Amino acid sequence: MGKLFNRSKKKGKSVFDLSDDNAADSYGFIKEEQLPQNRSIRRRKMLTLALTVIFCAVLFGIIASVVYRITSGVLDNLDEKKRTVDVRPTDGGSATPTPDQSAISIDPKAFADIEQIYLGVRKTARAYRSCFAEVSAVTYTSDPVFGQKTAEGRTFFGVVIEENGSEYLLLVRDEELDDKYDELVATFSNGAEGTARIVKRNRELHLAVIAVSGKNMAEIDRKTIVKVKLGDAKTADMGSAVVAIGCVNGTGWSVDFGLVNGDSDSFSVRDNSLNLMQTNMVRHDNAFGVLVNASGEVVGILSEDFDNGNCLRAIAVDKSLLGTLNDMLNNDKTPVFGAYFAELSAAIRKREGIKGGIRITEICEGTPADEAGFRKGDTILAVQDETIYYVSDFNRILRREAGVGKMRVTYLRGGKEETVEVTITKE
Repeated sequence: MGKLFNRSKKKGKSVFDLSDDNAADSYGFIKEEQLPQNRSIRRRKMLTLALTVIFCAVLFGIIASVVYRITSGVLDNLDEKKRTVDVRPTDGGSATPTPDQSAISIDPKAFADIEQIYLGVRKTARAYRSCFAEVSAVTYTSDPVFGQKTAEGRTFFGVVIEENGSEYLLLVRDEELDDKYDELVATFSNGAEGTARIVKRNRELHLAVIAVSGKNMAEIDRKTIVKVKLGDAKTADMGSAVVAIGCVNGTGWSVDFGLVNGDSDSFSVRDNSLNLMQTNMVRHDNAFGVLVNASGEVVGILSEDFDNGNCLRAIAVDKSLLGTLNDMLNNDKTPVFGAYFAELSAAIRKREGIKGGIRITEICEGTPADEAGFRKGDTILAVQDETIYYVSDFNRILRREAGVGKMRVTYLRGGKEETVEVTITKE
């Protein structure tokens, strides 16, 4: 036994020294026991890491699933609220749809009523087409070499408001007559043509009357040319349906439909005041035509010169306008006082202690008003002993007394009342 555990030395080395190659080969079983132990440790670490990753992934998935279920329910509720349409029954019944009932029902009769409205608009426009003519301001040029004559011109619309046997009297925009031309030719919707002449122009209203000759027209054509029926703007108050017919879009024959959507406004002209009708239709440059009420009567004259912003407006057909149109149609000389006026509110009249009155805002130089000594700021109280409340009252009396040539005018200046006699002129 002592020999078995005898530790011998060879050349100074221990028999347990593994640095020696032979020793290592002799004790190789020691290395083979160390390697399996290291691999086992690494496998345990990798397994632990894998289990940790799997656990975290499962936990994250659970949390994400819970959050998704919570938030998706909230979002669905919000989206459902946005899409919900509150359908209220018209007959007092339940709004819950049934297999035979849609949630949103459409009454076919409503569309039928709308179609009837537009059918009426179309019929009105077609009927009024025979009241309009295209007027051409023609200019002739000659070729200097061959002497060939060429006609050039521009066209605009006119509406027949009267006829005097052999001529048709058309109302047109005054500005259309400003440019030079050699001849005016009117062509009606039935193809009939006639030369035209200027009857009278009114710069303040931007309107003019021209007379179209019907001498060379066939009798059958003359029968199909009709004049418009002038009505009263009072029949088309705010909320009334109206049809705009003529050159409504400013470029050619066109029609529009809408409502009178505002109280009438007024604008001052010399010795008179005219009213304007405002509609919800869109204005266009160079628009011209008529405004027709539900009875087919003309209640307004379209003119973009008096438009306010984007709203189409018309000069109201009333007694004030009819008097002016009558002068233009008959080429009558208009009686002149020579002033512009503003109407006074009830509060101003009460403050100044007067019953009625209109205030002078401008005096035209060289007119009867100027020569009689009237000034800006004077208040006209009465004419021919009749109290004046509106400018139309003054214009009515002025026209009535034009044949006499003189009229008594009572006015207020600086709190003092005066009466003078004014000589009326015509032009």
